[in-house]
Amino acid sequence: MDFKTLFSNFKCDTTDKMESIFQRIKPIIIDKLNDFLLLNRNGPAGRPITTDFNRLMDAVYFIVESGAQFKYVKQYGIPKTTFYRYLKILSENKIIEQIYFQLIHVQDQYVPKITDTMTIKSMRGSVGLGRNPTDRGRKGLKVSLICDLDRITSAVHVDACNIHDTKMLIRTLEKQKSSDTMVDCLCDAGYVGQALNKYCETKNYRLIAKPRKTRNKSRMTHVLSEMDGDHLKKFRNRIELLNQNIRRYRALMIKWVQNINIYQCFLFIALLCISSYQILITQ
Repeated sequence: MDFKTLFSNFKCDTTDKMESIFQRIKPIIIDKLNDFLLLNRNGPAGRPITTDFNRLMDAVYFIVESGAQFKYVKQYGIPKTTFYRYLKILSENKIIEQIYFQLIHVQDQYVPKITDTMTIKSMRGSVGLGRNPTDRGRKGLKVSLICDLDRITSAVHVDACNIHDTKMLIRTLEKQKSSDTMVDCLCDAGYVGQALNKYCETKNYRLIAKPRKTRNKSRMTHVLSEMDGDHLKKFRNRIELLNQNIRRYRALMIKWVQNINIYQCFLFIALLCISSYQILITQ
């Protein structure tokens, strides 16, 4: 699976660039799904699969982009129960996530990184949710992201909303390979702490965090150098733009599905399209 061969001579077939990118990635998802169904088949007997996977994946992208309810997939000729059954297979076995990290592998792991979290409200309760201390105790999720300067995501972690950003970053870094050389990681004032700095040093990451606002500047224990401050001002907003691109997918703005694995599946579908587009415009 090579990104250059997949997107060679790429042209937008529709007015939506992200949808055109998804149409290129869709055959890979279908092949992975077919391979998984063949390996996990219960014996040679059984009815043949009659579901049109092209229509199924179009329905999945429609739900992710529009945030509509599952009952509206009937316009693609897919029953709601069939749609949910295959969506559960995709989410529980992390097929989309595997495709993402195979296709969107970071070319240079020594470039500076940027990290941040975004909070997702939940309209329905499910396992893994926590009460947001900054939003009147409403239940929700927190998504931790690490991306490079080109806004290509290299690590993701989704957890309860009542977990601190420092713990979220540790769990996100656990999913990322340790660097051989020291790499700068830009973040906001919520990541200031000695324990977090020591852990990041074991992963060869040097945190450049924005100092916390205090009335008495003489009590500030964390002060940035002039070069680190300029670096933070110049590149820190890249991940805010990434969060904005993710929230354009309406199914990701508010978690309305009960299963947290399905939300992660929707998230990686969005990241596949966003990161592919970022690689195309930077090449």
